[in-house]
Amino acid sequence: MSIPIRPRDIEVPENDPFKNDLLDRKKTAQVLTEVLRSFDGPGVVALDAPWGAGKTTFLEMWKWHLRTSEFAVIEFNAWKTDFAEDPFLALSTELHAGITSSGIDVPRKVMHRIKETTQQIVKHGLREAVRLAAGSVPVVGGVAGTVAESAFASLAEARVSSYTERKEAIRSFQESLCQVARTVSEKADGRPIVVIVDELDRCRPTYAVEFLEVAKHIFSVNHVVFVLGINREQITHSICALYGSDFDADVYLRRFIDVSVRLPESDRRSLVNAAINASEIPDWANRRQNAGRSDHLAILGSTLPNILCISDIDARTTLSATHALGVVLRTLPMLHRSILSMSVVAVLLIAHDAKIYRRLCRGTVSDTEAIDAVRMHCQRTDWVRTYETRYFEAYVIRLVKDQSEGEESGARLSQLRDYTAMLADLKDDVRRTDEQKRVQDIVNYVEDGGAQGEGGLTTRISTDFAVVAARFDLLSGSAPFE
Repeated sequence: MSIPIRPRDIEVPENDPFKNDLLDRKKTAQVLTEVLRSFDGPGVVALDAPWGAGKTTFLEMWKWHLRTSEFAVIEFNAWKTDFAEDPFLALSTELHAGITSSGIDVPRKVMHRIKETTQQIVKHGLREAVRLAAGSVPVVGGVAGTVAESAFASLAEARVSSYTERKEAIRSFQESLCQVARTVSEKADGRPIVVIVDELDRCRPTYAVEFLEVAKHIFSVNHVVFVLGINREQITHSICALYGSDFDADVYLRRFIDVSVRLPESDRRSLVNAAINASEIPDWANRRQNAGRSDHLAILGSTLPNILCISDIDARTTLSATHALGVVLRTLPMLHRSILSMSVVAVLLIAHDAKIYRRLCRGTVSDTEAIDAVRMHCQRTDWVRTYETRYFEAYVIRLVKDQSEGEESGARLSQLRDYTAMLADLKDDVRRTDEQKRVQDIVNYVEDGGAQGEGGLTTRISTDFAVVAARFDLLSGSAPFE
C-alpha cells in the first residue's frame, strides 16, 4: 500500500465537522459557539495558541459547526492576502464576496454602496481612513512663507474637502455594513456575522498591525464579530518590530481584542496514537513482520510513541515526523532491529533539533548533546519514569561510540563516561536508587546490545544510520519538519 509523500489534510465533512477530530476539541467549539451566540457585536475575539497547535484545523471544523448552527461565517486567510498593500481592501472584498455567495437576501443597493465606498476609502488612503475612523483629525500642514496667501487658502480648501470626502465615505461604508449585518442577523435569529481570520501572525508586521486597526476601527459595527486565530506571542513580536523593542506590545494589543481565549492543549497520548495510525506505520509493520522478529517491531510500537508522549513538540511537528517515518520505512531494503532503532533515533532528533541531527550525520556531536536534544523537551521526572528512554539513550550512545571508533580518549562519549563513573562509585553496593538502576540498564544495553529482545545491536549501526539518514534527507531536504 502506498502513502502520500506529504501528510494528508484532515478531512472536515461539512455535515459532521468533528468526525476526524484528532485533538478532541469538539467540546471547545460547542462552548465557543454558545459564547458567540450571546454576543451582538461589534467585537473581536482572539483564539490564542502556539504555531503548530492545530488552530487552522480547529477553525475549519468550527466554521462548519457554526454554519450548521445557522451562523453566517466569512473566512479570511490573512497570510494569503499579505501580498496586498491594503488589508482594508482585501477584507472588504472578501466580506462582500462572502455575503453575496451566502444566499442571504440582502438589498443589492446596499451591497453596491459597500463596494462603492470601499473604492472611495482606498482612493484616499488607508492610514488616513483609520485615523478618521478612530476619531483623530489630521492637522493641515503649513506652507512656506514664500507661497502666496491665495495659494495657501486654495490648498487648505482642497485638503479640507478631501478630508470631508474621506470621512463621509467611511460613515457611508459603516452604515451600509451595519445595515447588511442587521439584515443577516435578523434572518439568523439574532446571531452575528462571524468573520474568521486565520494566519494573521504569519503576516508582515506592517500588514498585521494595519489589519488589527482596520478591523477595530472601520469594521466595528453592530452584529459583526471577528474571530482571530493567532499566536499572541508572535503578534506582539510583530508589533515590537514595528514600534521598537521597548514598546509595550501587550497593552497595545489589548486595545484591539475584546475577548481572548486560549485554545486548550490536546491529550498528548491521543494525539501521538492518532499521528502514528495516520502514518500507517502499524499496518506496514504488521505486513512486514517476520517470524521470530516481533520483538524488533516493539521499537516502533513502544519506544517511538512513548517518547513522543512525554515530549513538548507541537502537534504539527508530531504529525509530520511520524508521517515522514512512515514514508522512509517503506523504502528500507531490510527489516532488522539495528535499522529500526536508527530510524527512531533519526526521526526523534529531526523533530526535536534538526541542527543536532545534521551534526550527528557528520559525526561531530557528542552522545550528551544528541540525547539532550530530545531530553530537554521532556520533564525530567517523565524522562526517568518512561522506560523506553533507556533504549533511546543506549541507541544514541552506541551510534556515537561506533562513529568515534579510533578517536582519541572517546571525546564524544561524555554521557557514557558519566554513567560508567557513577556505576564505578557504587562498586558492590546492591542498594541502588531507581536512577542508578536505570543507568545500569543503559550501560548494559550499550555493552551487549540487549535492548528489546534477543540479538542486540551487533552490526555497525553507523552504517545503518547512514542508510536511514540518506532517506530522510532525500525526503525532507536540508531542514526537515521546520
